[in-house]
Amino acid sequence: MTVPRHHPKNPRLSLLTAELLVKEQTLAKGVLAILQCTCLSNAASTSIRLVNGMRAHEGRVEVYHGAWGTVCDDYFGSKDAAVVCRMLGYRNVYAKAYGRAHFGQGNGNILMDNVQCGGNESDISACTFRGWGTHDCRATEDAGVSCDPLPYFRLHGGNNSDEGFLSVLKNGTWYPMCDETISDAQINMSCQMMGYRYGGYNLGNFSSRTVGSYYKITNMQCLKDMICYSDPFPSTRCDHGHQVFMGCYSSNKIRLVGGSKASEGRIEVKHKGIWGSICSSNFSVTEGKVICRSLGYDGSHVTVYHGGMFGHGEGPEVISDLTCRGVEEDIAACSKLNYTERPCPRGNEVGVTCGTTPLRLVGGAGPWEGRLEIQNGGQWKGVCKDSFNQRITKIICKMMGFPDSDVVAEIKPDNFYGRGPSGHMISITNCREGISDIGGCVLSRSCFFPTDVGIRCHTKDIRLQGGSHPMEGRVEVKVQGQWSTVCDDNWDNRDATTVCRMLTDYPIDRNVTGTAFQGAFFGTGTGRVAMSNVQCNGSEVSLFTCPADMTGGVNCDHSRDAGVSCSVNNSVVLVGTSSSSTTGTVSIVEGGHWNSVCDHSWTREDARVVCRSLGYWSTSPSVYVDAWFGQSNGTSLDIEPDCTGSEHDLAFCRLNKEWGNQSCSHSDDVGVECTPTAIGFHNVRLSDGKTAGRGRLEVFYNGQWGSFCLDNWSQNNTDVVCKMMHFRSGGFSSYNAPQGTAPVLVSSLGCFGNESDIGYCTANFQKENCQQTSVGVDCTGGLKVRFVDSAQNFSGRVQVYKDGSWGELCSSALSDNEANVLCSMAGFKNSHAHIIPGPAHLTGKHGVVKVIDLQCDGWEEHIQQCSYSSSGGCSNVGAHAQCFACTDSYTTARGNLSSTGYPQDYPKSDCVYTITPPNTTAEIYKLTIKDLDINSTGDTLQITEGPGDHTLALFSGSHTDPPVVAGKEFVVRFTSDMGSQGHRGFTLDWSPLTLEDAITVLCDTTSWRIVVNMTLLRMLYPDSGVSQIYLSKQSCTGHVVDDTIVFDQSYSNCSTSKTISDQFVSYENQLVYPESKTPFPIIVHGYRWRVDVKCDLDRYEHVTQHYKPTEVPLSQTTFHHQVGGSGHYDTKLQFYTDPQYFHEINGNPIIANIGENIYVKVSLNNNDYGTKMRLDTCEAMPEAISTSQSTYVIIKNGCSVDPSTQIVSQGTHETRFLFNAFVFPSNQNAVYISCNATFCPTTDFSSKCAQTCRHGRSKIIDQSYILV
Repeated sequence: MTVPRHHPKNPRLSLLTAELLVKEQTLAKGVLAILQCTCLSNAASTSIRLVNGMRAHEGRVEVYHGAWGTVCDDYFGSKDAAVVCRMLGYRNVYAKAYGRAHFGQGNGNILMDNVQCGGNESDISACTFRGWGTHDCRATEDAGVSCDPLPYFRLHGGNNSDEGFLSVLKNGTWYPMCDETISDAQINMSCQMMGYRYGGYNLGNFSSRTVGSYYKITNMQCLKDMICYSDPFPSTRCDHGHQVFMGCYSSNKIRLVGGSKASEGRIEVKHKGIWGSICSSNFSVTEGKVICRSLGYDGSHVTVYHGGMFGHGEGPEVISDLTCRGVEEDIAACSKLNYTERPCPRGNEVGVTCGTTPLRLVGGAGPWEGRLEIQNGGQWKGVCKDSFNQRITKIICKMMGFPDSDVVAEIKPDNFYGRGPSGHMISITNCREGISDIGGCVLSRSCFFPTDVGIRCHTKDIRLQGGSHPMEGRVEVKVQGQWSTVCDDNWDNRDATTVCRMLTDYPIDRNVTGTAFQGAFFGTGTGRVAMSNVQCNGSEVSLFTCPADMTGGVNCDHSRDAGVSCSVNNSVVLVGTSSSSTTGTVSIVEGGHWNSVCDHSWTREDARVVCRSLGYWSTSPSVYVDAWFGQSNGTSLDIEPDCTGSEHDLAFCRLNKEWGNQSCSHSDDVGVECTPTAIGFHNVRLSDGKTAGRGRLEVFYNGQWGSFCLDNWSQNNTDVVCKMMHFRSGGFSSYNAPQGTAPVLVSSLGCFGNESDIGYCTANFQKENCQQTSVGVDCTGGLKVRFVDSAQNFSGRVQVYKDGSWGELCSSALSDNEANVLCSMAGFKNSHAHIIPGPAHLTGKHGVVKVIDLQCDGWEEHIQQCSYSSSGGCSNVGAHAQCFACTDSYTTARGNLSSTGYPQDYPKSDCVYTITPPNTTAEIYKLTIKDLDINSTGDTLQITEGPGDHTLALFSGSHTDPPVVAGKEFVVRFTSDMGSQGHRGFTLDWSPLTLEDAITVLCDTTSWRIVVNMTLLRMLYPDSGVSQIYLSKQSCTGHVVDDTIVFDQSYSNCSTSKTISDQFVSYENQLVYPESKTPFPIIVHGYRWRVDVKCDLDRYEHVTQHYKPTEVPLSQTTFHHQVGGSGHYDTKLQFYTDPQYFHEINGNPIIANIGENIYVKVSLNNNDYGTKMRLDTCEAMPEAISTSQSTYVIIKNGCSVDPSTQIVSQGTHETRFLFNAFVFPSNQNAVYISCNATFCPTTDFSSKCAQTCRHGRSKIIDQSYILV
């Protein structure tokens, strides 16, 4: 957008007109959006501009001192360029200096020479220079500057939006950032560039190396306002590192959870990327004041709670003791702060309530909007607009209970919600940075603009998906950065109305009502089910403030996704013409009152919405102005709609003027003509039918496929549908079809029967009375085909079922076009079919010839779409067709199938394989794809459950982990248009489906993830509920993610048992499903099934690090070496330069000076305090793989054997020692350090598990350093 030009008051600067160009980008959280200025600065005392650049942020530097002139390039460098960029209003840029008139020679005088800035100045005249107009330069030495925006960063692949792998956007491509030599300061800087105020933290290495180019963060030289004067992101190799895996503190490191509003809750602190509780019996109001103050409250009124007042946390205790004076701004400044990572006993958590200023919003539709009033001096007083801004509005909304990151805070026009009592107004000014309560602002009784401030708070983290218009659909909410659904448990119209109010503007939100839908009426969602048992009473500010269960609910999966349809109490009619209901002046009937609408700013999209609300759902509308069809009655509403064309009601469009607040003359009444248009043959389909020409009716409308409600469906509608799909007239029928996973889009259709397309019919989208069923249509007239004289149903002699009996097809003049249609009827669309020779039907046994002179074009799916005759002569009875040249069939219970030539190149083909194992009514089989590597262009692997049945899976390209497919039988079709060189093809096998196939166990260092595939489980047990499954005890349930139930549990929870052998530490539990009609039964008489789950963590592991000698000085930055994953303990070996272990040595290899002490820490990253680590042996080697003769032992059997090595301390999860750095004569480029550790129960005090001189098996951790 472009901000209008303005002229400054200073007449000397009247020519220095500022022009802002804002680069607006919709970016994911964690990506920095940069504001770029092309400007002539008048904010500083010296006016400055960039001239003759290719882009707005570069050019020749010109300053104003009586006249415009240039700057000489003598001594002009990047710090001087940084000052220029700051003067021009730039932030987050790389400032670069140019000399030798890089941007051309200027015409004016040279005004500055020998400029030397420190870099943080706000005006170039504050820098050292020779004086105005004094120089010894020529125009060929004119200096230039570019203020290049710093690149965008993003985090992805983490557990939430605030952590993950760091990538940088360069020239339109995302590149990984290398973690070699990265420091805490650089991580903090990266987070700050992404808009995170409090910096970040390194999560270590959790990725394999990425092939391709990397970028790295150098020791950037940046000044204030994030203006850098060295390139911070050069391209690099990442030979010894991986992609940066890090997190950013989303707000403060402190949060309150479990409260009913933002100012209260259980205190949780983030430490090393983990949220945990404060468990301190000494915590008092004094410490509570510091907590509240750090969260932005004034801290004057604080209540402290010990125990479970705000529920119990799942994380560990992270602060065991905290002592403050009460005046600190943050707990980091307190005199005593002890961090820990041990479990917090339930009931010992600390919570607080921070006092807030009483306020309210009045005159709106609910407490989320209205005229702002504050209780001051015992009276409610309005707030005037003096200095009131967006920042204050966000604070107000946060105080009203809206999450700070989720709220959209709007300032409404003057007196939008009416005027308050006169003489009782105050102003809000001078709010401190980071506050959460307006008590941190200055409240004054002086008002220069005594107009009442009105605000509206609503969340941006709610949306409707799958509806026929934007104000209906499946309810989705954003929780922890992920879109999730809401369970329909107790979901009613009050909940739905709350959602509708959140999504509409004043005053429409006063008149909007919501209709609740259950059972995934608008299609099934993905991700998690975040809310259930929502119980709004209608007065809440948001769905998020309604009482609700945020754990996912009981037996709530995506088949129970809640939906909403919003409507307003008005209707639209077109008046002024008697000849047609599609033309006239727009009139809105609301509460018995008739109003017209002004024609101001009307477009065809606005008219399209009017037509849709009248039932004309596919139109080419026209707009008529100046009361073309005559003037209407009532008020002419001046709303200036700005519709997209997809809305269902004008009230749901974006309005540039408030509804009902302004009017115009009836001579400006708008008129509309609705001209119905065709939907189009290709925008209608029949899905999930057993044969071509039969299935659930779906239409592509407003960007998605959806079905029709069965209620009020008529035969006229069926006739029009089949005719528009080019089926021959006669015998069309409709039936009750299952809804499937697609949403219901159309409530009812109104056809007369003579239309050629359903777009010419009217459609109703109000679905209040629509049941959970969809329209199925059968356009075949009962006509079907089969192949006889063949063992397979895709070749042979064709017979036709028509008029109640099977008969023959006349084979005269048939072509491959007809063969393709016949194969489509058999369940194989788009095949390369052929009419093949075959014996005529035996003389005297012709039977009845059903179809004669069949003629198709090849695009048809059914011969009812072709032309044919049912009577007449036929000289050749008995047509033969072949759908595929490459076929095979299997009837065994187990088997294997591979593409032709596997694992080598495969040829051009269209092959079909039928798998029909021995079956009973209860037998289910699985089909597992072991390898899939096919060309992503033109090649597909399709799996259906029987010929013509619904598709179970469809693949193109290579897949490393294709899903398991289950069914009673399978048809596998592999199609390749050209064949492929360099692709293997596929191989798969099948066998009976078992319970174990539905369960996957993934082992991590401190926890396991158990995933139950509900689609597969319900193939075996159709009535399975998601909440009936638990780990060992009823409280250990999982959460829904897509079609799975996921158990993310620590090994220390859910009564998990632990055993230790020489090789493994094993964790075991049992996944169970009690035989009960209801979840969480009090008693259980038996179990439907029980499955043992187990994780074996290997006690031995190897991690390598090396160094080589160099003259580079010792680095003081931090770098974490970490190995983790399935079946291993997560350990680290770190080097430090100081005995306090504050300064970790950075790098891979790391750098050390010969003869100096190296402080080593070996630590176990595990919250299982029943396990301890004991250091065994540490060895030094000149190579990564060295002989025993060249290995030098520094620690053996827990004791130091090198004279310079000393054990400093040891604990259950950490051992520290030091040694004196040395070098190997045989290889002065590297020293490798390898340490072995053993893991034991803390209760095991045997010689093997005690820190004594002993022998024992161990875990190997390698590290190395460079000697200088």
